[in-house]
Amino acid sequence: MTRFRWAGTYKDGTLVCQHTPGGETAFKDVDQSRLAKFGWYAVPDGVVNLEKAIRAGIPMWSLEVRVKPGEKVVAFRRHHMNMIEDKIVQYGLGIEGRPLTLINSDGSVEVE
Repeated sequence: MTRFRWAGTYKDGTLVCQHTPGGETAFKDVDQSRLAKFGWYAVPDGVVNLEKAIRAGIPMWSLEVRVKPGEKVVAFRRHHMNMIEDKIVQYGLGIEGRPLTLINSDGSVEVE
């Protein structure tokens, strides 16, 4: 299964990433008023620091949205849980009030 991590780019070029060397950033802590774009990135094996990988131009499949002033990003993971496992089965991304794009665990993409 592919590992997806989110990252956002602020209008000033600063990156905000879900996972950082010092810990994890909560989506609720992203300053959406400063966002220029936001997306889910398929992180290749061996990549630990998503920000460095993006800045270095390491090829990664991504699903991104451009954010216009006043828009709000919607991003989420849906989990499937049973007595044996807890696994992510979908990642969602979009702009509030518009159709959402879903990435399924098999890598296929659909619009909700």
